[in-house]
Amino acid sequence: HTVNVEASRNNNMPTSKALLMAAAAAASASAFAPAPACSGLGLGVNVRATSARSAPVSMGLALGETFPADAAAKLGVKGKDAVVYFYGADGSPSCTKEAVAFDAANAEFKALKFEVVGVRSDKESKGEFAQRYSQRFVSDADNSVRKQLGIKADLFGALAGRETYVIDKSGTVKLVFNSQFKPEEHVAKALEVAQLAASANKSGRQGSFFANFRLPSLGGKKQDEERNKVNKAEPARGGLRSMIPSFGGQKDAAPAAPTAGKAAAVKLNKSAPARGGLRSIKR
Repeated sequence: HTVNVEASRNNNMPTSKALLMAAAAAASASAFAPAPACSGLGLGVNVRATSARSAPVSMGLALGETFPADAAAKLGVKGKDAVVYFYGADGSPSCTKEAVAFDAANAEFKALKFEVVGVRSDKESKGEFAQRYSQRFVSDADNSVRKQLGIKADLFGALAGRETYVIDKSGTVKLVFNSQFKPEEHVAKALEVAQLAASANKSGRQGSFFANFRLPSLGGKKQDEERNKVNKAEPARGGLRSMIPSFGGQKDAAPAAPTAGKAAAVKLNKSAPARGGLRSIKR
């Protein structure tokens, strides 16, 4: 938007007023082009974009917060790794693009053990729309979950907010992404975080395997049980006894109790005075 300042002078319009009109026109045009906002928790995604109005896009939950348990139960994702995306209405152009994109990537999400759930208002729900796609859809009665999370509407309340969450089994929010006019980007961001989370989980499982590794025993179950009894009764000796395999030789057993004759000799040795240390050695 430009204003011809020279023409305004010819029309006796003050230059300052013309400049103010130009600035107002530019501001009104940029107000309707919000940029996406995205935040990812510890998974290589950590971006919070702002719109041309220099105001941050308002999002519901923050990174690292816990997705409300009752809300997760309503959506059927409690205790699951899940992608939950909120959109406006079934059949609208942008919402249809987002549904098609999530449907195309749903096989990848399933391979990563993530469930994808689309959430819209019950008033904007159309049964035939959900039947076209492979992801699961939930109708949010009276927008109760949307209100609980604090998802704001866009364009001065004209459009329901388009917001996507990636959560883990504990309900921790791993990604929040908000963009009204880039529906396919919701899928790309969610898939990126799901892939990183699955990779981190796989690395953790491998570490736990080596932490619990023990050398095998070759002496049979019965011999293992006898050796375990001895290990529990005796003090630890460097922690190696339980890890050394048995090769089927003489069975480990607890030391035998002294006989009556030996017990008497031991008692005599304790009561008699020491004589150069030979008496106890002889007996």
